[in-house]
Amino acid sequence: MKILLAHNRYQQRGGEDAVFETERNLLTKDGHQVTVLDVSNESISDTKSSIKAAIGAVYNHNGRKLMAEAIALSKPDIVHVHNFFPLLSPSIFDACQEARVPSVLTLHNFRLMCANGVLLRNNRPCEECVGKLPWSAIKNVCYRGSVAGSTALAAMIGYHLAAKTWVNKVDCFIALSDFAKEIFVKAGIPRDKIAVKPNFVNDPHIDIAPANDRSGYLYVGRLSEEKGVIDLLEAWSSLEVVLTIIGDGPLSEAVKIAAENNPNIKYVGRQNRAYVLHQMS
Repeated sequence: MKILLAHNRYQQRGGEDAVFETERNLLTKDGHQVTVLDVSNESISDTKSSIKAAIGAVYNHNGRKLMAEAIALSKPDIVHVHNFFPLLSPSIFDACQEARVPSVLTLHNFRLMCANGVLLRNNRPCEECVGKLPWSAIKNVCYRGSVAGSTALAAMIGYHLAAKTWVNKVDCFIALSDFAKEIFVKAGIPRDKIAVKPNFVNDPHIDIAPANDRSGYLYVGRLSEEKGVIDLLEAWSSLEVVLTIIGDGPLSEAVKIAAENNPNIKYVGRQNRAYVLHQMS
């Protein structure tokens, strides 16, 4: 098949970026003709560009133009979108419809219904905006504590909920779990349009010497609130076993301080793939 992959990269590399690259490599390896439309949030570098990106998140005409041009150039059988926020925006699905090319959207997060994308507020699960106009997102300043940002995200969610973008303009969705699928169904996406395909990890096909010491515990991932990092650090205040933490993110300073004050926590920061695989082995 001829497949056009679309992805808006984050400033700080995360799991969605890794999945995008892994799937692209797998498709290419299996003989598909893959082209890529990708943009990066690195272009959002100051207040002016942040405001512009927030406004454009609702409906970015430049994103639609980029998609139309990519379709015209590669003539794909199908378009697979990983992340459209904020620089591409849902406008890209209008370009797909106009060109009569079917589209697939992987639901890596809950951005279609939740301003912060993780259904979490004050470190507790929150589904106040699921299937509703997201006024609560503005009231609770859910997007990075910013009124302007939360208003822009609420506008994006509300506009596309009212316009039935997800019902009428995307041909198929990929959810990462049955649990996530049920939440998206509750948000109004037709059940028969959602397939479940968990993320995967490639077999590295290399000989990895196992770590000498298999005692203790290992955390690998982004250091952020929704991952439960603070709960993990609090739990370790009363445990007499070593926890090694690999990763980076908004809570890296909190992890660093915890490691300085607790001999059972070892923080090694972001590490390369070989190091991580060695520790996991």
